[in-house]
Amino acid sequence: MNTFQKPWLAATVALGLLAACNQGTESTEIESPEPPASQAADSGAGFHPLQAIGLSKPEVPPATLAAGQRVQVRTTSTLSTKSNSSGETFTGTLAEPVMDGDRVVFSAGAPVTGRIAFADKGGRVKGVAKIGLEVTEIDGVNVSTKSYVAQAKKTHTKDAQKIGIGAGAGAIIGAITGGGSGAAKGAGVGAGAGTGVVLATHGDPAVIPAESTVWFELSQPVTVNL
Repeated sequence: MNTFQKPWLAATVALGLLAACNQGTESTEIESPEPPASQAADSGAGFHPLQAIGLSKPEVPPATLAAGQRVQVRTTSTLSTKSNSSGETFTGTLAEPVMDGDRVVFSAGAPVTGRIAFADKGGRVKGVAKIGLEVTEIDGVNVSTKSYVAQAKKTHTKDAQKIGIGAGAGAIIGAITGGGSGAAKGAGVGAGAGTGVVLATHGDPAVIPAESTVWFELSQPVTVNL
């Protein structure tokens, strides 16, 4: 009886030892820890060569447009001494880029704001209508320009036709504008009904049509950060 129990006992002990060894092996496995966030940040992400030698990105120097620099503007709407008054604003866009050497200071199409410096309807017979424009802002930058002036055509011939003395006598109206009513009487038309109409009305208005390209000249230097 004892002879058969010894092999079974030995086998039982061996299985127990094997199980203990496997359990010990599993408990000793260690997972590799992930590197800390600070160490990952130092691995090269976001690295810039200039930072390695203590230098920052170079700054772009501002551009300066000298007085006398010309800028070409395309008007948005029609401007006229008949419908516009002094002090009103107008808008437009740059018709071409404004350059400082080989650098673009203002791009073509940049928004432009200006004002009507004056809108003179002209005297009755004497003088013609005139309208003056100035640019005050280009792409959000304040500027100062000389006035661009547009004037109506003289209407001496048209006025002569109204008076009834013929288109060829337009020079007489020119004499009226310089010599007053005495010149008109000397021409034999001072008492005409047509003369009264001409003397009581203005000439043609000065008009700058929409989409007109107008040249302006800077009156003062302008510094622009690029």
